[in-house]
Amino acid sequence: MTLATRLDVETIFQRSFTTDVEQSAIDQLLLSAEQAVNNYLKMPIESAAVVAETHHFLHTSHRLILKVRPVTVVTQIREDSVILVENTDYVVVNLQAGLVHRILGLTSQTSWQRGYNTVEVDYTAGFASVPEDITQVVAEAAYGSWLGNQADGSGSDVAGPVVSKRIDEYTVRYADSSVASAEFAAAGILTIGSLTPNHQAMLSAYKNRRMI
Repeated sequence: MTLATRLDVETIFQRSFTTDVEQSAIDQLLLSAEQAVNNYLKMPIESAAVVAETHHFLHTSHRLILKVRPVTVVTQIREDSVILVENTDYVVVNLQAGLVHRILGLTSQTSWQRGYNTVEVDYTAGFASVPEDITQVVAEAAYGSWLGNQADGSGSDVAGPVVSKRIDEYTVRYADSSVASAEFAAAGILTIGSLTPNHQAMLSAYKNRRMI
């Protein structure tokens, strides 16, 4: 799943990349920006199957929280290699949040088996399509780096990463030279620096999956 494309950059910033050199450069920067976002999130964005995710319980607990979210389907849960039955042995309390409770029948709660890696879960999690915020961050990071590399007179005379400011229902974007740093100035045309604090703030909900 591609998080942002050249067309996304052209649409967001109303700017066309017409030459082969420009297109190649922005495409490479988009790949680098996507990698930076994936490294920051440390969770996959696209929907994918998670097989045999292990959980251990050192203390008595009836709660289990799956590690990758949002969850779309819980396929199977095994406790000490025994397949559990949904709504008899466990109940999915909040599917997207990956919250599962161990139960004993329909009316009683019980605890997960204590010990290391006593529970395995197969499930599917991730987004069916890329959230707009993530596309925006990847596009801004790539285009901001591209602008920074045009400060030598070969393109725009504006250097620095692109910054977003949300005002009511509008989003204003601009290249902020005040936060330009060595990572932008020294970056090669096909590399990208770290995500800006503003980008990290935009991604924080997806990193922690607190939007669900």
